[in-house]
Amino acid sequence: EALVSASFKIEIPVIFGSDSSNTEGTRDSRVLPGCKLFSERDSGNGYTGLRYVLAKAVEDARSRLVESSHLNLTGMGLLVALEMIGASTQFVQALSTWILQEFNDLVGRGGDRDVTWKLICQSVKKIFYALHTLRQSGRGRLNPGDKSSSMMWGCLQAYKRMN
Repeated sequence: EALVSASFKIEIPVIFGSDSSNTEGTRDSRVLPGCKLFSERDSGNGYTGLRYVLAKAVEDARSRLVESSHLNLTGMGLLVALEMIGASTQFVQALSTWILQEFNDLVGRGGDRDVTWKLICQSVKKIFYALHTLRQSGRGRLNPGDKSSSMMWGCLQAYKRMN
């Protein structure tokens, strides 16, 4: 419960980097902190870059969450958890595909690579900010006496938006 609660404070998934990881003082809010250039996301060689790190991290998290769900939940709770884990995994995979397709499409139409990457980063940040905003209801605001119910409510609100 503590890890889930703490995750509600994070706007952008940690894998995209954090503003605190900027030690040079040259933070550009138009890009993802851990992926300032498209080439950092996808080197083009088929196996290096944030795209591949993200895919592995998502699969690792999915496996751990499914295993934990089977150990700790039963019945309807297990079904809901498995559905949300699957939907979240699909969401991140679809977002990753969209990033690549949109970048290639816009650059193919003559867009500048740096400007295009900044536009896509802003879109990704907006998507995660919208999900973060919905999850805020899970920080105990709806029902301070029952933190678990509030967290579940926040997760369900984000789940609904992802679909």
